[in-house]
Amino acid sequence: MANEPYIEPDDDVADTLIAISVISKLLARKITEERQHEQNEATE
Repeated sequence: MANEPYIEPDDDVADTLIAISVISKLLARKITEERQHEQNEATE
């Protein structure tokens, strides 16, 4: 691995990445629930 320059930790970047991760998980859960709901309506 090449010597990469040391970068100071950036709390704002970390917080942004955490927020993106949380929102992505929530959206994925919502999409999954909607698909299941649509499948349930189709089988009724």
